[in-house]
Amino acid sequence: MTVTAAVSEAMNGEKLVTKTDIQPLATKADLSETKADLLKWVLPILLGQPALTAALVKML
Repeated sequence: MTVTAAVSEAMNGEKLVTKTDIQPLATKADLSETKADLLKWVLPILLGQPALTAALVKML
């Protein structure tokens, strides 16, 4: 069960959300993979944004 579904059920008063309802959310391997994916996307954005800003300022 996802966290969203568990919270939705709890808000509707259907049942009490327990730790077992939302476990396991993520393993260390999942978090490691997510971290690698985030770095793969964020690093080019962080490097590209100043370059794009500089190019736009230069055009003005």
